[in-house]
Amino acid sequence: MGFSHHDLPGRAQELYEAQQAALEDHGDDCDMYDVEASRITGIYDAFSDLPDPDSFGAYTDGLLTAMSKLATGGYETGQTEGGQTTGVASDTLSLVAVAGDEVDDWTGQGADEFHTWSEGWTTGISNQFAATVALRIALNAEAAVWTGVLKDLDNLSKGAVEAMKAVTECNGDDVKLGLSIATAVVGIAAAVPTAGASLSLVAVAGAGLGVASTGMEIYEAASEEPAEISSCCPRCCVEDVEEALGKIKTKITEGEELVIESLQNNIDVINGSWSEFCHPAPSLGGVPRSGIHAYEGMGTYPG
Repeated sequence: MGFSHHDLPGRAQELYEAQQAALEDHGDDCDMYDVEASRITGIYDAFSDLPDPDSFGAYTDGLLTAMSKLATGGYETGQTEGGQTTGVASDTLSLVAVAGDEVDDWTGQGADEFHTWSEGWTTGISNQFAATVALRIALNAEAAVWTGVLKDLDNLSKGAVEAMKAVTECNGDDVKLGLSIATAVVGIAAAVPTAGASLSLVAVAGAGLGVASTGMEIYEAASEEPAEISSCCPRCCVEDVEEALGKIKTKITEGEELVIESLQNNIDVINGSWSEFCHPAPSLGGVPRSGIHAYEGMGTYPG
């Protein structure tokens, strides 16, 4: 079983015990400034309740299902050992494009309005597909944030114990770490497409990701930010750990702000161009069954 935030109290206790051992073994050899127990045992308290990155999978899988229902063409769904897997266009949606062939010599206002509505069908559905893709990428970016946080906390808490155990006669080797969270998130571009082009082409290109990108894939593309934990004395060791924790908190805030900004950009695009995403139903959509055969119900021109 992998590391989780539930392991942090145990790591904090290990850190405290390592300090006590260092003081017992070397406290008389140099000026060793110890740290009170509560400060060490509670050092990770701010991270006592973190999201599980794997929990986002159910939501991203659900959005993948939605994408399959909105796809007007093929698209990537994920990576396999044999290469890229693709999704296919929805059979149901493909029937809409040929619906006009089933209507025999229909003329008049209703026919004209239906034709106008059907012309924008592909654009609207394509953009709904794109909005779903943008949301899925945002969820994967969110998962990447917490994947990076847990990885950094694991490395940091282990490195802290290692550094504290290295406290000797003020000349222990410092522990060097890499904090991965710094670039583990992405921004999602959003723009209103033209000529029926899918918004996903713009959004995904802007994010530098494939449609099937996952939180782990985004995380693994992140670069590392160096951090160092001193082994000269317990106090310096704890202060360095606290400084690194402060960096992690800052990066969480920055990552969340990026995800929120990306989502808001997409929401603004949708709200600003609602007709590009959701076309009003054609006239016949509001005609009751009892009146569908009536002269007026069919929307034909008088005479």
